[in-house]
This record gives sequence, C-alpha cells and structure tokens, in this order.
Amino acid sequence: MSLDPPDLKLLQAQETHSVLFQTSPYGNLDAIVEHDGRALYFYLSAGQRPNNRFGMRACWVRNLELGPHVINQEEMEAGIAPMLPRYDCADPQLTRLPTADSLEVVWLEEGNGAALFELPVTGSGLEQPESRPELIAVIPPWSGLDGFHGYASNCINESSVCWPMPDNPLLMQRIDSAREFWASWADSTSDAEGRSVTASPFAIQQPQVLANYRKRFGIESGAEKYYAVSGDQFPLRGLAHHRTDRLEVIATAGMSVCPQPAVEMFVDDPANFRRIELALVLPRQNNPDDLDALTPVMEQLSGLSGYPWQQLTWFRDGHTCGFKFGEYSALLLLDDANGSRLTGVEPERLPEFRGDPVNLLWMLPMTELQLAQLKEGTLTVDELVNQWSSV
Repeated sequence: MSLDPPDLKLLQAQETHSVLFQTSPYGNLDAIVEHDGRALYFYLSAGQRPNNRFGMRACWVRNLELGPHVINQEEMEAGIAPMLPRYDCADPQLTRLPTADSLEVVWLEEGNGAALFELPVTGSGLEQPESRPELIAVIPPWSGLDGFHGYASNCINESSVCWPMPDNPLLMQRIDSAREFWASWADSTSDAEGRSVTASPFAIQQPQVLANYRKRFGIESGAEKYYAVSGDQFPLRGLAHHRTDRLEVIATAGMSVCPQPAVEMFVDDPANFRRIELALVLPRQNNPDDLDALTPVMEQLSGLSGYPWQQLTWFRDGHTCGFKFGEYSALLLLDDANGSRLTGVEPERLPEFRGDPVNLLWMLPMTELQLAQLKEGTLTVDELVNQWSSV
C-alpha cells in the first residue's frame, strides 16, 4: 500500500514530541526518545558537536497504534520514522506511550551505546517500584553497520528499523555492569568524620596510579606536581608532572577508570586495550623553576586524554596524533616496554581496573621530518627511541 502525495505531505508536517532527552556522562552523545503519534523511537545523536562523526542512530521501540501490514518505503524515503508491521511485533496491541518518569537510560561504560528501560505498570497505570525495569531497546556500539540499528523487545523479526532483542547473556551482563558502574559514582559516601566509606571508582584507582609513578621514578609521596584537568567531565583525570635528570614526564592519572570506545570494532580482545594512561616525555626545560613553558603541553595533553570519548575512537601503541610544541608537530604512541627506554627506568605494571589490564602509552614527540620518515619507512620506531634515549 502506498500513500498518495497529500497524505505523505501531511505526515512530513506532523509534529514530533520528545518524551526523554539525556546527555551521556561524557557529554559526547544525546539519548532521545520521541514519537509522532504513530511510533515511538529511541535515538542516540551527536547533535552539532564538532568533528563527532557518530551522526545519529535510530531504533524503533513500539507502535502507538496498530501497525501496517508492511513497512512503507515511501515514508522512509521521505525521512518519516515508519511504523513496524503488526506481524513483526511481539505484541501488536502494545501501544502504550511511556512518560519520562517511567523510562531509564543506561549508558554503556564506553559511552558509545545505551539501553532503554521502562518501569512496569499495573492495569491502573501506576508504577510498581518493587519491580525490575524492563529492557525495551538497545543501541549498541555496532549500530549502523550492515543494516542494523538496534534491538527492540517488541520486535520478533529483523527489519530495517530494529532487530529482535537477542538472547545474549554477555550483552545483558554488559548492561548490568554499566548500571552498577554509573551507580557506584552516586553511592560514594563518607562517615561523620569525613572519612570515605564507599569510594568512587576514581578515588579508588587514581591513588594507585600515582603510587605506581612514584615507585617507577623513585620519588617520595607528594613530591610530584599534580593538576586536576577534567572538572566533573568524564573521564575524570588529572596530570602528574615528574622530572628526571634529563626529561620532563607528564602523565595522566585516572584516565583508566573509563574504557575507551570503539576498541571492540578493531580487535578480538578489547579488554587488553581499552584501559590506558598516557605519559608524555620532553627534554628537560632550561629553567627548572619555570613551568610556564609547559602550560601549552599540559593543555594539549589534557585535551588528548579526553579525545577518545569525545570523538568515539581509541588510542593504542603505533598510533600518531598532532602536537605543537617547539620543533615538534606530532606524537608517536609507544607501549610501556619501548616507552620506558626513554626514561631509563624499568616498566612497572599499572594496577588493573574492573578486571582489565591498564596500559601506559608513552607519547614520543616527533618533528615533521621524523614523522615523514617514519611513514615512508626510512626511520624505524627503534631508531627513534634510540635517538631519544641518548638525549
């Protein structure tokens, strides 16, 4: 069945209504639930955020009236969110319109996917607080690939607007783990004397990272300079500044609390790559008491330490990124074995977090010439490290 032009224009002009709008803890995506009176949809959107290539992902949740026999392709081509055919619905009569108070968004820990829950209701429409919320839709990180957009509990057949909710214990565990992770930030408490009783994930991990740096560089507790750089923006992190007899070392502290997004799209064992801290090395500045020259470096490293979540990407050894300081124009990321050669200290394994190993990635500054030579193969990573080791 097709719509004649007047009906199609009428649908195009039909107003949409927002039920829920929520920004992720990373500030990188918005979760939106909206409807046009015919169908309810769950969206994840990057909005107008600069350089964020996520775009928008859309997943049908339910029809708000009895669905058609088939998806109307003309509606889709006209940019109208279509209704799911009635025979593809687990319950074609489920046309209830939820309220914002009855919905809950659970963001995945990486911030590039989310699950939508609805509180059960009684026949009178009253919520049952003691009941567990029902998972009604999921937009996972692999949404947007191969014609897949998301999972819906009221869907029983794969379609262009949603797939059935999978019987996948790992996905369910991941969502439950994310719920527990975000709740743990709100559950941190102190006793009457101000002593921490239940610490936040950051308060647990960051001191261990700083202790690792002290042991690695042989400095006393409190001797390093520490700077908080994230405010309340996830991932929470700070920068620790250490000096050796030859080098300035600036390292992130706490970045590893949040797993990097997109890792699972590129490697089979994402747990081994998704948690990192960054350490930047520079030749020691001439004036040991003047740190003003390092301010631009601190600012750039602060930005880079939030980059994976803002741009929904990830860092690993071998990656390069832009950097501006003196003669340097790029950074090469090295694993801890190679990076530790720069400072002449033995690698000291960082503490695990939530069962994952944490990798310290060293950021080695390069000139424009060195970067070009590295890309064309006339300069190897080993040669570049050797050059720095002799500084």
